[in-house]
Amino acid sequence: MDPIRSQLSQEVHGLSRNAEGQIVEAITKILHSRTFLDNLGSSVSTAMGPVVQNTCRDVYSKMLIPGINALTQQVVKQVNDIFSKGTRESKLYQKAIFGGDIPLRLTRFLVVRCNCSTILLPSGL
Repeated sequence: MDPIRSQLSQEVHGLSRNAEGQIVEAITKILHSRTFLDNLGSSVSTAMGPVVQNTCRDVYSKMLIPGINALTQQVVKQVNDIFSKGTRESKLYQKAIFGGDIPLRLTRFLVVRCNCSTILLPSGL
């Protein structure tokens, strides 16, 4: 019986090795096929798309927008401070030159002239 068992064991072992090799080869072909990769990519994007979209929306609304608002407020405050400083300097300049208020036709020219080095105003202001 031992020779039969031994032979049977060798045949089973050989068949299992052969089957294992064929299974590994088949799985490798499937994993490297274009169809499998396309389907995998489509499945991952379908599953992860809403999660990524919600995450981006949360980051945008909770971090980016408040940051931009704070930055915009700082810029507007700086522009306002510079403009106020320029207005005060202009009034001091007017008083120093004219000893008080100056004619209205010269006011705009002097204010713009005094502030142009400090701030760029858009045309039409």
